[in-house]
Amino acid sequence: MCSTYDFEGKVVVVIGGGGDIGKAISRAFAARKAKVIIASRDLEKLEKVAEEIRSATGNPNVVAMRVDVGDEESVIQLAREVESKFGTVDVLVCAHGTLATRKPAIEYPLKDWEEAIRINSTGVMLACREFSKIMIKKGGGKIVNISSQASSRAVRWGGTLAYHASKAAVDQITRAFAAELAPYGINVNAVAPAWVETKAILARGPEAVERLKNLIPLKRLAKPEEIAEVVVFLASPAASFVTGQIILVDGGLSAVYG
Repeated sequence: MCSTYDFEGKVVVVIGGGGDIGKAISRAFAARKAKVIIASRDLEKLEKVAEEIRSATGNPNVVAMRVDVGDEESVIQLAREVESKFGTVDVLVCAHGTLATRKPAIEYPLKDWEEAIRINSTGVMLACREFSKIMIKKGGGKIVNISSQASSRAVRWGGTLAYHASKAAVDQITRAFAAELAPYGINVNAVAPAWVETKAILARGPEAVERLKNLIPLKRLAKPEEIAEVVVFLASPAASFVTGQIILVDGGLSAVYG
């Protein structure tokens, strides 16, 4: 792991910190001496993740907090709690998300569509809205949202309508906040991975995973740690002039067709 960037004393909030990608991001910041708050709905699971990260990095400043990203009051309460306990926020990472129900577009259930939008899109908007208020008061900050290469393309085998739409919204939420928050010294970007080596992807089975690998020029899935390192870069001073960008981390997938 690259340790070029030092976040000692910085307050980093990772929403979705219990997932495979969120955990890798949280660990990357903790290894760089940040104060890391991981948040999601399952507090019991999060407490175990926080302990695992503390043990792996030797950083005692990793705490778990509960939030339901699609619930406005829950996100507002999380922001208040973080500000009350830590005084400010330097970095927000929205790493939460759901792969959503896999159904043909012509049969897609409205309730499943609404749930995907609630978590993947509305949750990002609410988190950016509430935590940017804290950053404005301190005079700057970094926001990094986790999007997907699926935000700009569909797949031949279908079934992922809500996921594509919800991640496309994340891209536009990122750009809108970047434009409006630039005068306050707040950089807002997104990282858009292709398929990542997570439990959810691996659960599709060897045949499906091999098919995905073959679509990627590098012929493999990304590792969660590779996504984490790009997030760390965007949150670092090295990316001080980068804002409003959707950074594809896709092994070359977007460079080819067919």
